[in-house]
Amino acid sequence: MYFELMSSWIRLGLKFYYKKVEIQGKENIPQGKPIIFAANHQCTFLDPILISVNSGQQPAFLTRSDVFKNPTVRKFLHSIRMLPIYRQPDGPDFIEKNQVIFENCMCLLEHNKSFMIFVEGSHSNQRKLRILKKGFARMAFDTLERNNYDLDIQIVPVGINYEDFYKFRKKVLINFGKPIRVMDYVEEYKSNPRPTLNKIKKDLHAQMIPLLIHIKSKEYYETYEHLREIELETSRQKLGLGEAKYADTVKAEQYLIQAVEKLETNEPEKMQALAVKVNNYQERLQTHKFRNHLFEEKQANVASLILQGVFFLLTLPIHLYGVLLHYITYKVPPSFSKKNFKDPMFHSSVNWVGGQFIGTIWYPLLILLFALISRNWLWTLLFAISLPLSAWFSATWWLKFKKWQARWRYKQFKNNKKAEWEKLNNQKKEIHQEIEGLL
Repeated sequence: MYFELMSSWIRLGLKFYYKKVEIQGKENIPQGKPIIFAANHQCTFLDPILISVNSGQQPAFLTRSDVFKNPTVRKFLHSIRMLPIYRQPDGPDFIEKNQVIFENCMCLLEHNKSFMIFVEGSHSNQRKLRILKKGFARMAFDTLERNNYDLDIQIVPVGINYEDFYKFRKKVLINFGKPIRVMDYVEEYKSNPRPTLNKIKKDLHAQMIPLLIHIKSKEYYETYEHLREIELETSRQKLGLGEAKYADTVKAEQYLIQAVEKLETNEPEKMQALAVKVNNYQERLQTHKFRNHLFEEKQANVASLILQGVFFLLTLPIHLYGVLLHYITYKVPPSFSKKNFKDPMFHSSVNWVGGQFIGTIWYPLLILLFALISRNWLWTLLFAISLPLSAWFSATWWLKFKKWQARWRYKQFKNNKKAEWEKLNNQKKEIHQEIEGLL
């Protein structure tokens, strides 16, 4: 009951933090069987939360031990089924401590429960699946061994994809792949344990790759990242995909990456030349503080931009009303995360947790204060309804306003610095033609 209440509370917060959370392959999750969810790891605390509340299960999940140091935080983390994984810096007894945790995980499997493990061992700010650790396989086979190999343990591969690791109101895709049945490896394991651990690790890696954006190139990683934005629309059109579903965006990006990987493998000199063009184009965009989409979308005329400006001016009071009510939940967590966490991959997690925690206290207090001042239940009800609406409106208003500013600057740039604009546009066309030839 407590877990269900916590999950509902968390889902509500995630609906505000993310524009959309898409789930694919949920039908692949076995029912009534012991499950190990094996996932990639990117946005620290948000990864397990997103997977947990969208899996239809109530999995425990393993995470780094240093977040358990504060007693209050530790109590909360245990309440949502988080278990610490200890490392050598945590003390000389880290192996013994981990043995207790692994014992708990094996007990969960023996009772047809589930747990989640991040099989890369740590988080990363790169969109690639790294080498997997063997811990998940060892726990699976150790549990089978002590149960006379009479337990149908399923390993469910999970790929989590973020539209943006750091920004608010972006999209997320969680892919659940087809399960791996550990019993299918038992005979091999009995005769050759170590090679079998490597085999199941390799099989899991292969099944996870299609579930996420995987850029394996080290030399040209940044080039691939730039191309994901610059030529996404080209890839979409080639596959006949739209923008509505983030899953389709991920599919288009995967298709684009695979095409460029073939060029890197088969024609390294052409790949090097393409990388120079892409990186140079991206540097020029950054110099002028433009995004690539401005060169692709149909340009609004001056009259249209002026009308949009009038709209922003007229609706500014509503935006300011939202800013006044929600400033503390919007601004305090980002300020705290940037000041206290050097690793930017923690920022989105801290921002969401901070906003969720502050909002849980702040909004009831606002409603109570309004009720005491107005002494009118109808006005208080209307004020309470205005809170989520004004939060949505204020956030949307600001994002639209920033895009309007960018379009206005772009139009001025195109008119006033025509030679520089033509250079950029020609670079864009050259890249487009090369990528179009690869797809």
